[in-house]
Amino acid sequence: MERADTVIFAVWFDVLRDLVAQNTARLAGKVVIDPSHPIGPDGKGGFKRTLPDGVSSGSVIARMLPPRAHFVKAFGTVSAEHLANASNRSPERAVLFYATDDDAAGVRAERLISLAGFAAVKVGGLDQAIRIEAFGDLHDLGGLGGRLLTTERLSAGQVSTTSLPLTRLPSMSACAWTISSMWYTWPIGTAAVPRATLSRNSWSSRGGRSAASPP
Repeated sequence: MERADTVIFAVWFDVLRDLVAQNTARLAGKVVIDPSHPIGPDGKGGFKRTLPDGVSSGSVIARMLPPRAHFVKAFGTVSAEHLANASNRSPERAVLFYATDDDAAGVRAERLISLAGFAAVKVGGLDQAIRIEAFGDLHDLGGLGGRLLTTERLSAGQVSTTSLPLTRLPSMSACAWTISSMWYTWPIGTAAVPRATLSRNSWSSRGGRSAASPP
């Protein structure tokens, strides 16, 4: 980690919190990319959010970092299947969203997303990170209903990435999914991370606006 200028933590959210706490000083000056999701087993064979509505895992991790770290939420915005199989599409690349308040982190995220074979699209600052985490309205395992977005679909206005005020962010308790856990290897690295395959039970946007409705 000492010689790296960018660190991607491809681990479960609870593990990520422990790793950041143990390595806080070593992360100073580095770009930290967080693809985590605040989910855990619900005791019924599925998964549930482990943070209150309106609180993203990105906001929790960002607060734990040293002042000189550069934080960006990225690389967790699509399912494992799409991440592994949808890179380098032609003629229109598939989209990976990111969120950050840090210009340097944003530049690095865009470069890595492009190198991975996707189109980078910023949804806003860190206050929008919850939208691109699991169950969020701009995640394919949430409001997008499993659909993979391309630059063409975004250009056609089929999905809005306009930043929403905090009072209008979708309620995460409004969606229910059944998730089974698997493992996969990222195409840009070698770390094994949880792969989630979901079947949709319901989606609504009570208490907020969904940028897209599932098919």
